[in-house]
Amino acid sequence: MKITVIHDECEREVLVQQILDNEGHCPWDGLAFSRDYTAILAEALDQAEMAGGVLENALDKIIGMEPAFSIDRGGPDPTAERPEEAPTVSEQGGNRHTVRAVRGDGGWEVQILTPPGEVAWSRACVDETEARTFASTVQQHLYWLSEDKFREYYRLAPAERR
Repeated sequence: MKITVIHDECEREVLVQQILDNEGHCPWDGLAFSRDYTAILAEALDQAEMAGGVLENALDKIIGMEPAFSIDRGGPDPTAERPEEAPTVSEQGGNRHTVRAVRGDGGWEVQILTPPGEVAWSRACVDETEARTFASTVQQHLYWLSEDKFREYYRLAPAERR
């Protein structure tokens, strides 16, 4: 799957491979696509394109098996209203851990805190940008993973041992 973007500045189409070849910059005008996250953006675009290819291949295999169902490639309508009683993912999972990016004597680090507020895990980061970006990723994991899966993923101590 090839992803094409339209650059806001020059309004020209750019392929992900062109962005990668130009280290996160537009091949037409040389401007960065992101002021602060050029390398991270390029990496994420590459991952999205690879994931899209994997998805396309899997769907082709499924369709090739001629199953007794059809696939709605459009997905759910993001503008549709949710019923008020529908719980959110975080309410369903009940993950009580928290994450923070902190600057200490040794530089920036991301910390995962247990429900009582103790540091259960930390990772040193090169600078504030890396710390905030990684903390954002951990925050997404907090939202989407159950507490047990989150502890397993980050190799945190089981709840009863904390």
